[in-house]
Amino acid sequence: MKSSAKNRIYRHIRTLVLFLFLLMQAACAPITPVPTATVDQPVVAATTMRAISATFDCDLVTSITPDECRGLVALYAATGGANWNNNDGWLTDMNPCEWKGVDCLPDHEHVTLVSLVQNNLGGTLPNEIMRLQWLRVLLLPANSLSGPIPNVMGELKDLETIHLSHNSFTGPIPESLGGLGKLTDIDLSRNQLNVPLPSSLGDMVQLELLCLGSNPLGAPDPMLLRKLRNLETLGLDGIGWSGEIPVQLGFLRRLTHLDLSNNELTGRIPFMFAGLESLTFLALSQNTGLTGALPVQICSLVANGQLDLLISGTGITAC
Repeated sequence: MKSSAKNRIYRHIRTLVLFLFLLMQAACAPITPVPTATVDQPVVAATTMRAISATFDCDLVTSITPDECRGLVALYAATGGANWNNNDGWLTDMNPCEWKGVDCLPDHEHVTLVSLVQNNLGGTLPNEIMRLQWLRVLLLPANSLSGPIPNVMGELKDLETIHLSHNSFTGPIPESLGGLGKLTDIDLSRNQLNVPLPSSLGDMVQLELLCLGSNPLGAPDPMLLRKLRNLETLGLDGIGWSGEIPVQLGFLRRLTHLDLSNNELTGRIPFMFAGLESLTFLALSQNTGLTGALPVQICSLVANGQLDLLISGTGITAC
């Protein structure tokens, strides 16, 4: 096997190991940002794109299609690539699969992963990201991205994981995400998304992780949540949710992590929570209106050491 092919396989395995390590950490856990320089130009003008195109010709790249290359170049331009913490290889190496944070599967020549975690990206995500038609994993948390999440995300039919937490995105969660039948992990927490969950989210029965905490979304539709029967992680902390906890959450029997903390929830814990036998983490803290006793089955999970239960700042009776 050629050394370049071996290097690509090694890089792919290394990236997957890192990604799996991140997934093994506490679900929807906060990221502590490293101080970085501020990106002064939030959006790069089309003239800059033309200037970049004049110095870097995507028709000459190896490993991926010119169209995918243009998608990556647009991402670089729109998010202030010259100011990233690490932009090794970008627009200098003619093999984009060697660019920092870009990975391609060794058995075909398409971009499958873009991971630029905590890398000082600013500006907005460009619509040209739809050119990455084979993208499976998009990891851009802990940056300074703003503006709306492009609706064209719905064109990325192979997308399985999207993590955009700890940015400054505004507006709605794109309705188009509901059409992505392979998408299992969504983390949009700690942004400024301020429109209720789109109804199309209920079509994503394959979802396993949904983290939307620290966005002013308001109360979600309980019937929409009930449809997400394969969820293992659900983070709805700090979304401005008032009222009682809906019984429909008790139908999500595969849940292992559930975070409803820092809201304005009231009343008793639904008896249906007794069926959440896979829970290992349940956060209800800082909901002063919650009262009463927990279901006996929940207390049993705490007693046998399976469940980490957080109820400080509530009126819930401890187990």
